[in-house]
Amino acid sequence: MKTFTNFRRPVTYGAILVFYVMSAFFQKFLKFESNNTGRTLAQFKPFYFTGVNFGVQTLFLCTAVLDELLQILTPKTKLQKSIQYVRHVTFSTIVFPCTLLVVTVFWTIWHIDRELIFPKALDDFYPAWLNHTMHTFILVPLVIEVAFSQTVDKYHVLERSLLGLLAFAGTYQTIYFFIYIRHGIWLYPIYGVLNWMQRIVFVLIKVIACTLYHYVGVALLTRNKTRPEPQKLL
Repeated sequence: MKTFTNFRRPVTYGAILVFYVMSAFFQKFLKFESNNTGRTLAQFKPFYFTGVNFGVQTLFLCTAVLDELLQILTPKTKLQKSIQYVRHVTFSTIVFPCTLLVVTVFWTIWHIDRELIFPKALDDFYPAWLNHTMHTFILVPLVIEVAFSQTVDKYHVLERSLLGLLAFAGTYQTIYFFIYIRHGIWLYPIYGVLNWMQRIVFVLIKVIACTLYHYVGVALLTRNKTRPEPQKLL
């Protein structure tokens, strides 16, 4: 029973990681070229924010599995503490706020007019279960990480994580606009029906939402925890 309890967390993270890898592998067999919308998705797939977030979540899950295993096999070592720090930084800086942004923005626009975010033409080759994997199931790792954080050793609040988030978001948005300037294509159709002032306001709203989500994530991860003195990991 004790052995099962020890491995409950790495097994949980590992199962989600396997599902993520299988989902990514499945996408390789999709016939994107079946229509113009699909060809655009195939050509610029690495630059969709949904895909970027999914990739970061996958890397986070790898870190979480490794951290959980090290906590069982070699706890409190320099390597384990470093991996845990990377895990906390990745989660609070990018995974938590960006995942909530993807879910809220995608499904809000979907229910207003899905053609502005996920055109029906994609249904010809993009299965519904994969759509929910990319835009709904991604909430599961957040819930699990926040729930398991109650048993994680205390760590200091990551003061620079907000700057990291803003840098990440700014870099992505710059690349996104560059794709339009270079290729004349908006990856998400909603940008095509907005004028430039509305686009700027839309981006600012997303930045504000991401910032609020960041603070919520840090508050949840550090609830009932006192702030220890900063420690050098390396």
